[in-house]
Amino acid sequence: MTCILRTILVVIPFLISLPTHTFANPEVKATLSILTDFDQAKALSKKENKPVFLEFMSSSCGHCQAFKKNVISNPAFIAYANKNLITVIHDYQDLEQLPADEKKKRVELMEKLKISGFPTILLISDKGKILLRKSGYNDTPADKIIKALEKAASSK
Repeated sequence: MTCILRTILVVIPFLISLPTHTFANPEVKATLSILTDFDQAKALSKKENKPVFLEFMSSSCGHCQAFKKNVISNPAFIAYANKNLITVIHDYQDLEQLPADEKKKRVELMEKLKISGFPTILLISDKGKILLRKSGYNDTPADKIIKALEKAASSK
């Protein structure tokens, strides 16, 4: 019994003295810069000479949620978008909760751009030209989406 007690008295102080941060490896989460005002995004696009990445989606859409999980939340996409794009995401799930003028602007934008399903992404040049349009989502990985955006942006 005395041997066990001595071992405990020696081991516990040793364990307490170990630095706990040695084994910690916290994951750093990047944040995507997102605008909701398309007019503001267009102005910023011209000022910064970057295309607008515009996503039309709905929170209740399964494909939209998969796109968000696999692409929009992907660290490589976030880094690429924050550096090279002006990102706008319009969620049409809660359209009725928006102020009337904002709701009208979003519906008119959807009609003008002929959006017929979710998710739909557009890449629009700083001059207003549509460089890329993709509707739906079929589990395309973020790196392939980035390559498509890079290729489309280089064609402006």
